[in-house]
Amino acid sequence: MEEVGLVPSDTGQPGGNRTGQHMAHYIASDGRFLRAFHQLSPDASLPWQCRPASADPRVLPTSGGDSLGPPRSKIKYSCPISHGNVWGRPALSLICGICMQPYLPHLI
Repeated sequence: MEEVGLVPSDTGQPGGNRTGQHMAHYIASDGRFLRAFHQLSPDASLPWQCRPASADPRVLPTSGGDSLGPPRSKIKYSCPISHGNVWGRPALSLICGICMQPYLPHLI
C-alpha cells in the first residue's frame, strides 16, 4: 500500500498507529495513487466508491477509513458527558449508570 501512496493508520489520519486490530488508511499527498487519480478524465467513474460524489469526480473524499467490507459485529458507544465508553453489538440501548444519559453509538 505504501508503495502506491496509501498509508495504513489505525485512525485513518496521519499520525495514527501503522498497525492494529482495526485499520484504515489515508492517501499520501505526494504518492503515486493521488497522482494517478488526478490524471483520470473528469468523466471517469469509480463505481466502487461508496461515499457521496463531489461535483468534480477527480476530488477524493478527505475522510479516512473504508466503509466497504463485512458489517461490524461490535461498535463503540460513549456517554455524552464522557463518563465512559463500552463496546457492544449494533443497536444496543445503553444507559450511563452515573448520569443516566443514553450512550451514543459512534457511526464511522
